[in-house]
Amino acid sequence: MDDQVKAVLGLLDVEAYDVRYVGIHGMGGIGKTTLAKVVFNELSPHFDGCSFLSDIRESWKQDGVKYLQKQLLSDLQGKVLQEISDHDDGIWALKANMRNKKILLVLDDVEKTDQIDKLAGNSSWFGTGSRIIITTRDIRVLATDEVKAFKMEELDSTQALRLFSRHAFWNDFPPSDYFDLSEEAISVTGHLPLCLEIIGSFLRSRCKEEWADKIKALKKIPPKNIADGNKLWMHDVLRELGREIVQKENFKDPGRRSRLWMHEEALGTLEGEEGTEVVQAMRMSNDEQLTGHCFGKEAFKEIDRSVGKLKRLKHLNVKGCDSLRGLPEELGSLDDLEEIFVGGKRKSFTLPEIIGNLKSLIILEIFNVQITNGLPSSLCRLNNLKRLALIGCSGIERLPDSLGDLESLIELDISYSAISELPDSIGNLRELKVMVMTQSKISTLPGTIGMLKKLEVLHAGGTLLMGALPREMESLSRLKVLDLSNTRILELFSVSKLSLLQTLDLEKCHQLRELPELPKSLVSLHVSSRSLQKLPDLSELHNLVDLKLYDANDDWALGLVLAKVGAYRLNESFSFDALMNADGECSDNIEWVQKMSNLVTLELSLRNFTNLPTDFRALTRLKALELSCPHMSSPPQLPFTLSRLILGHLVVKQNLPDLSHLKNLSYLRFYNCLIVDGFFRIGIKELHSLNALMIDCCEIYDLCGCCLPENLRSISIYWCHSLRLFIMLSSLKKLKHLHLWECSNLCMLQGLGEVESLQLEDLSKLQKLEVLEVEDCDSLVDVKGEGGIKATQDLIDERQFAETPGELRVIGGHSQHSLQISTQSLDSLRDLSLTDIYKFWT
Repeated sequence: MDDQVKAVLGLLDVEAYDVRYVGIHGMGGIGKTTLAKVVFNELSPHFDGCSFLSDIRESWKQDGVKYLQKQLLSDLQGKVLQEISDHDDGIWALKANMRNKKILLVLDDVEKTDQIDKLAGNSSWFGTGSRIIITTRDIRVLATDEVKAFKMEELDSTQALRLFSRHAFWNDFPPSDYFDLSEEAISVTGHLPLCLEIIGSFLRSRCKEEWADKIKALKKIPPKNIADGNKLWMHDVLRELGREIVQKENFKDPGRRSRLWMHEEALGTLEGEEGTEVVQAMRMSNDEQLTGHCFGKEAFKEIDRSVGKLKRLKHLNVKGCDSLRGLPEELGSLDDLEEIFVGGKRKSFTLPEIIGNLKSLIILEIFNVQITNGLPSSLCRLNNLKRLALIGCSGIERLPDSLGDLESLIELDISYSAISELPDSIGNLRELKVMVMTQSKISTLPGTIGMLKKLEVLHAGGTLLMGALPREMESLSRLKVLDLSNTRILELFSVSKLSLLQTLDLEKCHQLRELPELPKSLVSLHVSSRSLQKLPDLSELHNLVDLKLYDANDDWALGLVLAKVGAYRLNESFSFDALMNADGECSDNIEWVQKMSNLVTLELSLRNFTNLPTDFRALTRLKALELSCPHMSSPPQLPFTLSRLILGHLVVKQNLPDLSHLKNLSYLRFYNCLIVDGFFRIGIKELHSLNALMIDCCEIYDLCGCCLPENLRSISIYWCHSLRLFIMLSSLKKLKHLHLWECSNLCMLQGLGEVESLQLEDLSKLQKLEVLEVEDCDSLVDVKGEGGIKATQDLIDERQFAETPGELRVIGGHSQHSLQISTQSLDSLRDLSLTDIYKFWT
């Protein structure tokens, strides 16, 4: 799979700053999901937000689009969200959350293009650098210009034999007396990795007669055909094969089989108390078939007590059984039970005290329930437990005092829970490597936390931590990741003693005044604090590749306030210091930034620092740079290596040099800037690699396409109330996305005629738009306005839409002027929809 991983990584090219979709297609079971997971795990640290939506085909049918939209939003925001009213509301929320973020999203097992449309729309939904990976069995799902397709090829005969043999014989090749049987088994698997692995494992240590019987069973299963080339759904065939083999363990008596997949058989076994020690796994979910079979129209509220008879049960998964009230006492007699998964929307849920008897339990994962009786103290007797997750659980405010007795625990996750306190005994968790308490109610950390000698990852972002952290944390010698973002801590301990620390996240720690000496092992450092007054010299951090330093409020929020003050207008003498209250109190010299030659990403938003670097040309590895420093004494000198540049709080023509040497620049953003006619002076037109331009909360009067590069694909303009004209767009022949939002004084868009691929977004906020010229746009099918375009005088005539295919929709037009449409030349028009048009002539 290494070659396939490299190929997909090549298509994604995370160094590029455009938005990319890559589709992995191939028949079921060929390894698409596995490939996507490998790529996702490798790339996820490089993105602002990540989400892996598994098995969309089934989730779409069982849970619906709103459930998937909510899951995606929860992943990106890092918290459990309330319900979404409808899928349109979900789309709006997704676009609002992803538009300015670099997102990594995997849509696994997509069946229809509609699923992509409602979850990942198009590239305009995402911030630059975002990557969307789609896995599907049907290549037709990927039939859009934005998606680069990658076909998963089946293994050749040698690769298939090697993979099969590794699982069947623990060797690369079969013994000579099993060679023919092995080739026969491989021949009916379609060379699919999943089939080869599972069937090889199933046949391991069995005699030749059993091999022959099982291969015969394989050949008898009728394949399912699909429309595309009469291919086989081998993944589904494998699933049915497994069930058939298990059923043959005892055809008449399900209670004597090792696994129960069918809801009727699983519940029948429980209801009739027919279970035996043979059953190892049971799956139940709260669907209509289960509800009707077990409880008529009532919801699934409890597991029958006869579950205690399933002595060999190893895995119990009751996720999605939203009405389940708790786990039964009889569960405590299942000595072989290794995994329990509970998740849903339960208002109340109980755990039995006898759960402590499950000596083989390795994983206990409970998600989004209200535990009414608290955690049973017996929980701490689970000596083999390696993962304990209480994610989003309410009803519990503290963990048991004897938590430290979980001597095998490796991972503890209490994120988004109501837990506010950790017991002192937590220091006894000698094997603990990962502790996650993100967005929980934790307000203090016990000093015994320093005893966790194997702890590698600590996520405490968004907790209620405040004041000073315990100095005992200096003893966490193996710590690699420390996330304290969005907390109220006042100071740090001596983190320089954490010699293996690679990632330190102190974003939105607004009480933090200064940084201590930092370890030279750091690779990524993020700091943002309104109280920041002192920064140490970081130039000795030679491993640092990602640096973010903020000492101000969120610039986006401030810009939004600025843009919505209607009476306010910038002019040449405008003082950003006055607006931002940037007193420049800090005289610390931070010109040492210019020496950090290994930096790849640098973000500086410093309103209070006066001795600022201006020459960044020595940073020859720098790819992404954001500068928002009102006190910068001279225009910054920029390295030619940049592919992403964000500039805030400056007067463009005074504070910016010529940018024409940035030949690799693909993304450029200005916010809270005085631009006026500055674009004519800084060489933007020469940026031939520029794909995306974003202007928000800026003072700009007119914008002309002739001063922009011809290859530009996306233009986004938000909250620029002074913008009046946007002309000569015809020179931007490759423009694909044009976003105009809250540009309330824009009165003319001119020259869209030769923009071949333009996809217009909602124009409803352009309340003073009087002229919209759209000529010869062969692909234009929809102009959206939702009733908000109040002043439109002349929207359409026969010349403008003569080539428009199929469907034309016009929404809006509250003007007192008439809308005139001549249909004489609309030969291909099939549908015409006019909404809220007060005066209409044809």
